[in-house]
This record gives sequence, structure tokens and C-alpha cells, in this order.
Amino acid sequence: MDVSLVDTSYQGERLDGVKLTRLIKGQEGGASPPVLLVTAHAMRGDRERLLQDSGADGYVSKPILDHAEFTRIVAETLEQRRRRAA
Repeated sequence: MDVSLVDTSYQGERLDGVKLTRLIKGQEGGASPPVLLVTAHAMRGDRERLLQDSGADGYVSKPILDHAEFTRIVAETLEQRRRRAA
């Protein structure tokens, strides 16, 4: 999920990636999908604040230069979710 989503709205309300992630994570009637925040907001404290505010499962800062590392993070996040569900 891109934290800064531009020109995004749901039911008439403008949303950024944090709000949209909260909406996705708050859906009733089943397990929410895993969400990784992907953002250029990489200042000290951003990771913790954004994870707490959004309820996302992980955080990756841009630019993504190491695609193998990004793939590893995605796989690790999915595995953590699978273990929690078991």
C-alpha cells in the first residue's frame, strides 16, 4: 500500500494509504489481507507511527532497489500471517 495515495477516495471521502489500510483491516466478516506499507516517508519514527496508525503488517521504504530483499519481506510477512492463523 502506497502511504501517499494521490486522488484516491472511497464513498466520497478522500483517503491516503494509512486510512485505506485501516478501512481494509477493519472489514468485518473474515480475515483481513496482509498489507505492507510502501513509502518514501523514511524519517526517524515514521515506521512505528505509520504501522501503529494503519494497522499494517509491515513497512518498506522507497526506493526499492533490492528486489530480492523486497520479495523476501513479502514472503516473510505472508509466512508470519500463516503462522498466526494456524
